[in-house]
Amino acid sequence: MKLTLNHFHKGMRMRRISLISLSGVFILMTILSACAFTTQSSVDNQTATAEAAAQELIQSAALSTPTILPTETPTPTPTSTLDPYLILTITPSIPGVYLTPIVNRPAVYVLQPGEFPYCIARRFDVHPRELLDLNNLRSGVIYQPGLTLSIPQTGRPFPPPRALRAHPTSFTVQESQMTVFKVACLFGEVDPAVIMQVNGLTSTVLSFGTTLQIP
Repeated sequence: MKLTLNHFHKGMRMRRISLISLSGVFILMTILSACAFTTQSSVDNQTATAEAAAQELIQSAALSTPTILPTETPTPTPTSTLDPYLILTITPSIPGVYLTPIVNRPAVYVLQPGEFPYCIARRFDVHPRELLDLNNLRSGVIYQPGLTLSIPQTGRPFPPPRALRAHPTSFTVQESQMTVFKVACLFGEVDPAVIMQVNGLTSTVLSFGTTLQIP
């Protein structure tokens, strides 16, 4: 009888142990399932967030891509070669001045009463330094009429302004025995021969008080 009871108690203890073990296994499986679900949800959330960020970057790049417009090829400006012996100045140096064009610049010129080398450089539109160097002359020196000057033919122009006074205008002779050459030098680049032609002069010496038209 005692053996039977002992066996019965042992069987009950074994069943309790089995039940406890099964309960532990069930609880452990439940915890593992919950962790796996949580981990999967976290991964899914991170994946969704990364995909959304990538999509946003793609859209931003598409909006910020600059539009490249075709460039126009500039049309070349035609150029022309000017005759170095014909120099025309279109824009006047002084308002109201029409600069006398240079036609057939001479190779030599004889200095006339009332003229000086800088005046000749203005008239023929040559650089004064070249004129002085070519003729072994110095600046600031008064040279007498009759001096033969060689005129540079390099085409290097007189530094602006060539004109000293505005013209066309009128001019009244204010000294006796004044020459038309001196009047031309007062205006800078005006040709004395043109002054004589416009005013119908036959003499290069002018009378006091004479009014001239300067072209």
